[in-house]
Amino acid sequence: MKKGFSLVELLVVIVIIGLVAAITSPIVLSMIDSMDRTAFEKGVNGVIRAVVQDSNTTDYKGGPYRLFNQQLRNNNRTVGLTGEVRGEGTILLNENGDLKVGIFYDGRCAKKDFTDPVIIFTEGPCEIPQIPSMIDPSFFKELPLNTNITDAMLTAFPYRPTTYPGGQPNQLVMITNPWGQQDIAWRGTNNGAAGAGGGFSIGNVANFRMPIDNTKNYRFSAWFRIDGNTGSSILYHTYLFSSNSSSTILSITDADGSAPTTNPNISNSNRGIWVLLVAYLTHHGSINEGALPSAYRVDGSVISTRQARKMTSEANFFSARFQGWGASDGVIYIYRPRVDLIDGTEPTISDLLSGQENSNLIY
Repeated sequence: MKKGFSLVELLVVIVIIGLVAAITSPIVLSMIDSMDRTAFEKGVNGVIRAVVQDSNTTDYKGGPYRLFNQQLRNNNRTVGLTGEVRGEGTILLNENGDLKVGIFYDGRCAKKDFTDPVIIFTEGPCEIPQIPSMIDPSFFKELPLNTNITDAMLTAFPYRPTTYPGGQPNQLVMITNPWGQQDIAWRGTNNGAAGAGGGFSIGNVANFRMPIDNTKNYRFSAWFRIDGNTGSSILYHTYLFSSNSSSTILSITDADGSAPTTNPNISNSNRGIWVLLVAYLTHHGSINEGALPSAYRVDGSVISTRQARKMTSEANFFSARFQGWGASDGVIYIYRPRVDLIDGTEPTISDLLSGQENSNLIY
């Protein structure tokens, strides 16, 4: 007669299996972690080799490299990679060919400053090199969340909150960004009175203006979202000055020379969705290129177009406002504001639409 296992024998087997699992599990997990770390480091080294090789070819016209969705891109080009690539990040080159690296993946970080001799691999948060902009949105991180922002809190920056008649205090808050991630944005409100709502300005104080070269072209951009009944969002509410101390606003025309004004802007009235507003300020001798896309949805579809604006030869400084406008209750969110010199190193529109031009502030 065939005899089965007794209860005691089964318990002994279970205990033995448990002991073996308890002993081997940490070893197996450590091996898996080591393999993941090795694969990440190998992939990063492959990316760096690709950057160094590509930057020495005639295809390279300057600008940063971005690693995103297992692709390495530079100036709207895809750079070839070999082997498995893990992570996202940015690689910058200076005039000496030195690299600044920030690549993150699953709690791991590969980082290198321009002066570091080698790449450093660490565990934990990762600082991603920022693609330079005349507006540095990282100043948001210097301010407390959910707290009314005052002029006094921004004395170290060329920025000021805007609270026109009817405007409520501005705050920095956590939002869901255009790509479904949590991040920090500027929130302005309007209490229903006529006039502009909340937002912020840059260079809006005499002797604190932003320098501009009237022989070059510039691009202003920011993500806006309107909740409630705020009339519209405003980008590129821009003023030009001949000197840093001047209060006399210079006139700006459309690219075709028409519609002179001292108060140009681009607006959007779509509600409940993120909209990328883009405006162009061209040098005084530029040629009219016609209507250019001025508002995009996240999927890249164009909502509206607008001519570029042309500055005069007297313009040497500017100020700009990013804000809401309207006479109804509502809230406006401003995310990733930028002013870029158009010289081939600025992020492409595709970069802006996909969020590759910068890292989230809460990383």
